[in-house]
Amino acid sequence: MILTDWDRRGIILEKKISDHLENYGINIEQRLRKRILSLVQKDIKDVESLYTHISKLRQIADPEYHYNNTDDNVFI
Repeated sequence: MILTDWDRRGIILEKKISDHLENYGINIEQRLRKRILSLVQKDIKDVESLYTHISKLRQIADPEYHYNNTDDNVFI
């Protein structure tokens, strides 16, 4: 999966990388990237913000969850 920012430059970069890899016969998974984009596009614009965004959502869903910038289990 190629995960680039969702701005114009990120979309162009993702397309170029995908095209190059597909020329080598590598199948690129697009569904997950598109799903992530559909869920967060109004809230964040870059990949680096995913971690903080997910941590905030976890805290909303579970008030006892405490955001820790070094929490390696944020995606679990």
